[in-house]
Amino acid sequence: MVWVTEGAPRVSIHLRNTGDPTMRYWLPLAFAAVAHAANPTASITYLRSNDNPPLVMVTAMAMSGDGKTVVGQYMIWTAATGLRPTEFSPDQGGYLNYHALNYDGSVRFGEVASFGGANFRFWSGPWGLGRVDWQHPFSPSTDVTLARRALSGDGQRLVGQMGTPVLMERLGVMQGLFSSGVGRVAAINFDGSIVAGATYATGGPFGTVWLLTPVSGGFVAETKNFPKAEFDSVSSDGAYAAGFFDWGGGSSAYRGIVWHIDAEADFFLSPLGTSGVSYINFLSNGGEIAAGVAPRPGWPMAFVRRRGERARDLRQVLQRFGATGLDYYMLTNIAGLSDDGKTVCGYAQSPWFGNVAFVATIPEWPACPSDINFDGAVDDADFLIDLTQFPLTHFDQPRRLASNCSGLT
Repeated sequence: MVWVTEGAPRVSIHLRNTGDPTMRYWLPLAFAAVAHAANPTASITYLRSNDNPPLVMVTAMAMSGDGKTVVGQYMIWTAATGLRPTEFSPDQGGYLNYHALNYDGSVRFGEVASFGGANFRFWSGPWGLGRVDWQHPFSPSTDVTLARRALSGDGQRLVGQMGTPVLMERLGVMQGLFSSGVGRVAAINFDGSIVAGATYATGGPFGTVWLLTPVSGGFVAETKNFPKAEFDSVSSDGAYAAGFFDWGGGSSAYRGIVWHIDAEADFFLSPLGTSGVSYINFLSNGGEIAAGVAPRPGWPMAFVRRRGERARDLRQVLQRFGATGLDYYMLTNIAGLSDDGKTVCGYAQSPWFGNVAFVATIPEWPACPSDINFDGAVDDADFLIDLTQFPLTHFDQPRRLASNCSGLT
């Protein structure tokens, strides 16, 4: 018999020899459970303050690639200073409303309302505050309420819509990405060489990536398309694009897709199973971690997913690794994912306490193929599933189930 007891500062394991020949299988599982219980490392921070009146960021719009800055609704949060209002622009008579950030949060794109009520777009950084464009409306996506990574990690290139998809460089170059046709852009990689979005054409839509090559006075763009898909994200290194794929039947059949550009595509189901819709909004550098949303009745579900595994409810992942403060909130939106895949932001909803933006940290959870039912533990349920999938004559299978999780935390 094996049982586990927890108590500060240690976790104890107790063994009793009952003559059970399956003890050699259960013992490694017990040690795996001990490791899981002993290492809580996740956390969640709700972006509100105790000021009078209190500050609350209801909707996050963007997060920096290093995960240390979040902006939204005339608010800015940094890991160093906490939550505060954005800066006031004396020239325009309004507060700055940020929509996009570079890797370290030092370069920002957004808008400010002038005394006359017009919204002017700006691009701020170490060089100061400058207007992007005086004459035409410019937004970082076709829907300005959606968070996207529209500013390159180095802060030098910005993508968005000005009637049609365009790319701008800080030094003043602006060029359309379409010579003809209709489409949208959603994200740009770190050095501004890869843009992801969608093209709407006969037989479409197509998930589209633009590979940009600088030339005198601008750039030339080579396009690559993936059928029946739309892309909302590109990894910082430009190797992967992600979004959703029409499995057949329109929006009710959308499934998450991560495309290794010029290679294989990785389709997957949502945490809701075969009937669930899923969208990928953000990728970590290298495409290892994906974050997105699965719509469902009542509360949408924010999820994270590691390559080769099933998507997992973000709330459950945080609870698995020891995060507290989740009892009264549902995590329903993703607004940013850090390049290392360990920090995610979005907003939470509660019928009791209203809506609030959050920043959550997730440890690099270890590979555990033996967690077959994705419940965060290797236990008898996984053991029974494994026995069902493999004949009983395969005596090595239970040992494989345990040994694959020797690093479970």
